[in-house]
Amino acid sequence: MKVSIIVPLYKAELYVEKCFESIRSQSYRDIELVFVDDGSPDESGQIADRLSIETVDFCIKVIHQSNGGASSARNAGIKEATGDYLLFIDADDFLRHNDSLDRIVSYARSKNFPDVVGFNISYFYPSKNQFVNWVEYSEKITNAPDKESLVQELVKSGTLPVSPCGKMIRREVYNETGIKFLEGTIGEDIPWTIQLFDKVTSVTYMNEYHYCYRQEVATSVTGCFSEKKFLDLVAIIDNLAPMIQTSSFNKKTKECLYSFAGYELSIAMSGVHRLNRKIKQNLRKKFKNLCWLLKYTQNPKVRMVSRVYNIFGYAVTERVLRLYNWYRSRK
Repeated sequence: MKVSIIVPLYKAELYVEKCFESIRSQSYRDIELVFVDDGSPDESGQIADRLSIETVDFCIKVIHQSNGGASSARNAGIKEATGDYLLFIDADDFLRHNDSLDRIVSYARSKNFPDVVGFNISYFYPSKNQFVNWVEYSEKITNAPDKESLVQELVKSGTLPVSPCGKMIRREVYNETGIKFLEGTIGEDIPWTIQLFDKVTSVTYMNEYHYCYRQEVATSVTGCFSEKKFLDLVAIIDNLAPMIQTSSFNKKTKECLYSFAGYELSIAMSGVHRLNRKIKQNLRKKFKNLCWLLKYTQNPKVRMVSRVYNIFGYAVTERVLRLYNWYRSRK
């Protein structure tokens, strides 16, 4: 069974070889590596070209395109990939163990090759050479009998993972459903994940830590605040409820996903103070209209926000969320 690994490249010259070595060292050998040079202004594309020439033990394809963002690069990689399954790795990240891919494929085989196989992630802090594992997936998640139960349990645990990097996905899913990453926006992983879980038939999760997110990266999209990133998140939140409503999920799953949308709303509420006065005023009106999402309290964090909102109203809730964010950043 061939696995195509898609790696977008943008300002990644310091990390791409580490990422590559984590792939090359895998004990599982039926690999196709697809580098997508997304118009990177540094040497990332040239490094990929050199690696494709030097590597003889598996196939490496290199796509060069004008800059379109991570979504555009992933979509381009999907078109070029020929594997049975797809795996996404960001160029500044890496696989944690030499047998990570072997274990993920073996798990997929034991579950009769589902459409999506999820696995857990670790955060890597290079300044401390430290790995910090994300929240453990409970047995209710790893033993979920179907995708509806799985999605419900992920939301209830507060751990619904939206990044494509924590999933191995059957390639034919894209041909069968037409799902694509939304281009030109930041935070596209959120609607992509909802659509993916909606369209596929089978999803399973394993509680093993195989993917490493490198932290302390200056060029990371998720590492700093920007107005565009914030407004993109708001647009996504605004469209989540209609997306969930028209999905094929059952009533319980939809209610859980509304709670997930309430969690994203809480994140937006905590950061709206950073914007200029006019934008803040307009967004606060929008957020107040979306606060009906807070009545869905399956997500444990939303449950706490909902209690504050029901007692004190919007203004105090926003202030509490802002203080909570500040406190977390100081730790």
